[in-house]
Amino acid sequence: MIFLINNRFKADFEKNTITDQSKSQTHHLENRLISVLLLLINAKGEIVKREQMIDEVWKNYPGGDEGLNQAISHLRKYLDDNTKELIKTIPKKGYVLNATIEEEKSEIKETKTLRWEVNRLFILLILAGIIVVSFLIYQNTQAVKNHFSKEIFLKNEEARSRLDSIHQAETLKKYENKKD
Repeated sequence: MIFLINNRFKADFEKNTITDQSKSQTHHLENRLISVLLLLINAKGEIVKREQMIDEVWKNYPGGDEGLNQAISHLRKYLDDNTKELIKTIPKKGYVLNATIEEEKSEIKETKTLRWEVNRLFILLILAGIIVVSFLIYQNTQAVKNHFSKEIFLKNEEARSRLDSIHQAETLKKYENKKD
């Protein structure tokens, strides 16, 4: 997932980075920092309680309280939040991310989708080719069958006409013999 924060900071959760696009600076974040940022983004401007962050990110680790303070401090530094207006502290409650957030499509997902579309098209072309070849083979087989059937029919006709001629000749012979 990639989020654009205030049209300036790009948070890439697949690469664990925050990029300040105005300064072209990229910071690699440890997993806990990226998890805290994701909790704040997913809250969509609502308060995220300290206890929830400590529970979800530090799994109630005894040093989680101090770890959260440091994480917020680092995130403010990376998000150039000297005034503490972007990540607001709500005393005795938690934190709010006060920013406009836009989700960007991941390049990896777009590449996979494009790759799937190309593969699907390729498979459809192969299937269409198989159907065309099968049809041509069927047509050719029918033409050969028709040719041989016609040839056999003509040979049978010729044989029948010979038999008919022989029969007529015998009948004629019998008739002539009776006349004599």
